[in-house]
Amino acid sequence: MAHYLGIDVGTGSARACLMDETGDIKALSTHDIGLWKPQQGYYEQSTTDIWRAICACVRGALRQGSIEASSVRGIGFDATCSLTVLSSDDDRPISVTGPDFDTDRNIILWLDHRPLEEAKTINATKHNLLRYVGGTMSVEMEMPKVLWLKKHMPPELFARCKFYDLADALTHLATDRETRSFCSAVCKQGYVPVGVDGSVKGWQEDFLRKIGLEELARNDFQQMGGVNGVNGHYLSAGELVGRLSEKAANELGLSAGIAVGSGVIDAYAGWIGTVGAKVDLGSSLPSEEGLPQAFTRLAAVAGTSTCHLAMSPTPLFVNGVWGPYRDVLVHDHWMAEGGQSATGELLKHVVETHPAYQEALSASGGVAIYYFLNKHLEEMTAKSGAPQISWLARHVFFYGDLFGNRSPIADPSMTGAVIGLNSDISVDALAIHYYGAMEFIALQTRQIIETMNQAGHRIQSIFMSGSLCQNKILVNLIAAACRMPVVIPRYIHAAVAHGAAMLGAKAATADDQGRTEDLWSIMSRMSKPGTVIHPRRDAGEEKLLDVKYEVFLEQCHSQRSYRARVDDAIMGWKEQNAPFLRTEAMTRLSELPRELLDLILAQLSKKDHLALVRTSQQLRLLAEPFIYRRISCRWVAETDRSPIHLLLRSCLERPQLPSLIEEVEFVGKLPKCIWTKTDPPKWTKKEVQLVLDVVDAAGLDPALSLSGAVNKGAPEAYISLLLFILPCLKRLRFRLTLRDASRYIGPMLRRLVLSTTTPGSFPPGLEHVQHVECCLQRAPQGPIFWDETLLDPTQSPPVKFDDLVAFFHLPSIRHLTLLVNQSDPLPWPVGPKCTSTLSTLVLHQSGMSETDLERILSLTPNLRELHYDIWRRAEPAVGQSGFVHANELRQALEHVKSSLQRLVIPVSFFATGVFDIGNGSTCGLHHRLESLQEFRELESLEIATALLLGYSPHSAARLIDVLPINLRRLCLRDDLSVFELCEWDETSMLSQIGEHLADCQHRTPRLELIQLHLDFTTWGPEGQQALYDMCSRAKVAYELRTNSTELGT
Repeated sequence: MAHYLGIDVGTGSARACLMDETGDIKALSTHDIGLWKPQQGYYEQSTTDIWRAICACVRGALRQGSIEASSVRGIGFDATCSLTVLSSDDDRPISVTGPDFDTDRNIILWLDHRPLEEAKTINATKHNLLRYVGGTMSVEMEMPKVLWLKKHMPPELFARCKFYDLADALTHLATDRETRSFCSAVCKQGYVPVGVDGSVKGWQEDFLRKIGLEELARNDFQQMGGVNGVNGHYLSAGELVGRLSEKAANELGLSAGIAVGSGVIDAYAGWIGTVGAKVDLGSSLPSEEGLPQAFTRLAAVAGTSTCHLAMSPTPLFVNGVWGPYRDVLVHDHWMAEGGQSATGELLKHVVETHPAYQEALSASGGVAIYYFLNKHLEEMTAKSGAPQISWLARHVFFYGDLFGNRSPIADPSMTGAVIGLNSDISVDALAIHYYGAMEFIALQTRQIIETMNQAGHRIQSIFMSGSLCQNKILVNLIAAACRMPVVIPRYIHAAVAHGAAMLGAKAATADDQGRTEDLWSIMSRMSKPGTVIHPRRDAGEEKLLDVKYEVFLEQCHSQRSYRARVDDAIMGWKEQNAPFLRTEAMTRLSELPRELLDLILAQLSKKDHLALVRTSQQLRLLAEPFIYRRISCRWVAETDRSPIHLLLRSCLERPQLPSLIEEVEFVGKLPKCIWTKTDPPKWTKKEVQLVLDVVDAAGLDPALSLSGAVNKGAPEAYISLLLFILPCLKRLRFRLTLRDASRYIGPMLRRLVLSTTTPGSFPPGLEHVQHVECCLQRAPQGPIFWDETLLDPTQSPPVKFDDLVAFFHLPSIRHLTLLVNQSDPLPWPVGPKCTSTLSTLVLHQSGMSETDLERILSLTPNLRELHYDIWRRAEPAVGQSGFVHANELRQALEHVKSSLQRLVIPVSFFATGVFDIGNGSTCGLHHRLESLQEFRELESLEIATALLLGYSPHSAARLIDVLPINLRRLCLRDDLSVFELCEWDETSMLSQIGEHLADCQHRTPRLELIQLHLDFTTWGPEGQQALYDMCSRAKVAYELRTNSTELGT
């Protein structure tokens, strides 16, 4: 007869369950596993220890059941939803124990609460993905733990990590396959199956970027398991992962080649092991056949905590309930997961902390304390003549979220409360207190079920499993409170392991194409009938529980209200009065928390960082990310050694170094060759081969001859090569002319952008660049100042504009700063037009036309922030090229109307001759910008008043006619008021400002800040006081500035 093996890894033990073809359990073996608690709230385990325990209990089960290893046909795994870390180099465990990360413990357990701040960071994003976890991601899930590891691990160690849910790690150890389960990835790691809400790859790159884990998106999310069907494989419960490897078979005492099914989280194995049972739930409930039966059955896996699982054919969103999760158990079906953070743990805490605990323990005669208390409650009921046990606690109102609330409030800060306490410390009082905790568990179960049913579920029965099934009073109380039958499985102690064995049975049915029998068919055939507990029909108890449920809900909601009121009342109190904390003992720097260390190191100079590097290996790992994060390279140092050559050699010799470099800046006058008389090239054969490998991997055009140029010391080639080998580069800055800097980069970019539209065709060093600053210079118009560096365009030959345009098409580009010193129309390249990912564009220019701006904005439909600094020589004699054409500017802005959130347009004319628009005279502005009301996303606007409204105290245009309604910050610049021919006086200026403030109050209800950049230093005291009085009456904050100095707020 064939047998199937289920392996269940819980918090404290591993167990192996062997069942036969009918579903009867033939052997069950348990082995304890280690649990380490390095500090409060930290819980860690080891895959080495767990695998050793699994091997022991599998061999024990075979011996116990006298079962031949050759009869085992399939294996299924379930485990707690715990983050597991293995090395991408050799599959060895990577320690999760900071700060040294040198232990064998590579699992952060589900109940570990170290990433509380990381969970807050994730939830603050309000990302759409959070809809699938009840609106907030729990600290018990795995993405907050990954983020914690990134913050505390050395970067090179984090880059080597592969992240698994524990169940997936076990199937990997069993088969050597890199297969992941939908159950683990979707339920606990933030994976959204392809097709759900437009998901394309499953993993959400924008979400990872927002929470600070953008590196996980590299190589198609390889660290998390990859993209399904591309470089990864994802399966529903029990589908065939692969066959048991020779190594794993020898360790487990089994035969190689056994089918291994895709694993699940332990609670989901409880659902598999219980809800398929054939039971008579009574004639009052509708009878259904097949899988639809599952839609009315709630699985409650009740042990230390309780997990509530329900299936639905369509996605149903429930506040505070995780999910809906598609494909985790059955394809195209959805699971919802509610839960109580502590149920068995709550009862344990309530009993063991009561003053009468030791007395009750002595009186129990060696039987389990809960059995004794249940018996004592029954005796108290009989002695008092009470109709039910519930009568005894009728005036005790126990609210038990002592460990926070998982569902349906999803608030980890929830606590407990008791109404009805007195001075009694007898065993009777302990029993009533214990009953109050059980009543709380039952009433909260009702709250969770009602919340789920109100959202569209149709739960009509509860299928329990876990240790709490043995508590007769609790089970009856849940049935009575929820008014529905509760089913207790035949295998109370092994329902979860039984479900895992069914996964093995499903995997064993795989044909040559990997297709397996339906999971429900397996469950229906192998599940055993259980015991049905129907709710008592006692009208008095029903009324009592209904009233107590109303009080329970009031306790739940009033607690949050009370906390909020207190927090509002004492806001800032602690910060104002907290004394400076002193410690007598000195703490070693390396023993400080990683967050504090990062803050300290961030304040140190590079000289201090270099000193730390020489102190110890541990401090070197901490300081190196700060040393190499921002690199600024000159061409030839005072020692005649070329820094860029040394940097390149270091990157080739130390593979972990390039991953630390995020910003690169090239400064200084560009030499013809970086070699000097005392600094000849000394390339080893290995280094030459590394250069050739990089060039080949970058897919360079052979005509560029990059490797040869590097050997000859061509500086532009060194720039290009460095970019190609820096995988984490986010910011690229040129203090050179674009022609020189792009001698190799420019042709490379043009070839990729203009010759192909294939995604991912950029070289590794450029595909991750997010921030670029550079300059475009053409005609010799004299020197200009840019970023404190004097750039003389007369020394630079012309450069093709498509060198610059190529930057718009970098796949990760987010910020682009350009200096354009060019008066002729820009030559636009011919080729396929791509949509840029650019979100911030800063244009510093003197001569680029609004037509050129329109062409640029046509590439950036998702632009959120635009700085368009207009520097014009606005002299009437110059002609039209010296004017700002507001109509064309408005036409250019139309391309970003639906996305733009911040717009900055200061107008700086550096010549006199600007005249009053209101009088129809010639001026440096042609018309005005007109209304911005259609820019619905625009929240911040900084603009010259003249450009927005026209330059005249008598202008008919008003802010109320032009501002977008969702504006939050407004800065009005009066850049033209400095010219002598502008006829402003104090009276007209005050009148105009008064209109501005009134318009803002009526048009922009969300406005938070007004800034007025005015030159009123020549006003008299009365005028200045009138201005202050007028602004102080405004309902929003305001700032008055002149010459970049704040005058009043």
